[in-house]
Amino acid sequence: MKIGIDDASTVDKTQTKLIKKLITYNRKAKWHNKAQEFLDVIKDHHCSAFFKSPVPNDFKEFFAKIKEPRDLFIIETKLAHKEYSSLKEFIQDVYLIWSNFKEFYSPNSFFYKQANTMENFMTHLIKEESVFDTFEPEYLNVSSRNIKEINIDADGADISIAI
Repeated sequence: MKIGIDDASTVDKTQTKLIKKLITYNRKAKWHNKAQEFLDVIKDHHCSAFFKSPVPNDFKEFFAKIKEPRDLFIIETKLAHKEYSSLKEFIQDVYLIWSNFKEFYSPNSFFYKQANTMENFMTHLIKEESVFDTFEPEYLNVSSRNIKEINIDADGADISIAI
């Protein structure tokens, strides 16, 4: 699909809504991709093994204390199904894994220490390595009046906007 917008013409309300929708879609796709890359780095950490799959259902004590259990598999599934509405929501969910384990286990336990290591690693990636600082939505400050053409591939996965 190709939408041409003549420089001299005015953008009507329908076109403006479509443009905003496409720009929002593009931003969301970009942060989802960056979040998946980030999650892959977290999963590759040597301490992540205990957090990759759900806590077994028969571990009743854990579920009695922890009301929102999370693991990397659940988060990756939610990310793949586009269930996160923002990057912030995604990051909060990953942090929930570590806080759940730290809440359940005592500070001297193996699992508490593993969760603490992962939390520190994640914080390091975000703050020190600035993994999300380079993420800036490509069309954040583009006025719809400056857009000349929008190209969308057949499945809607690739969107380009000519300015």
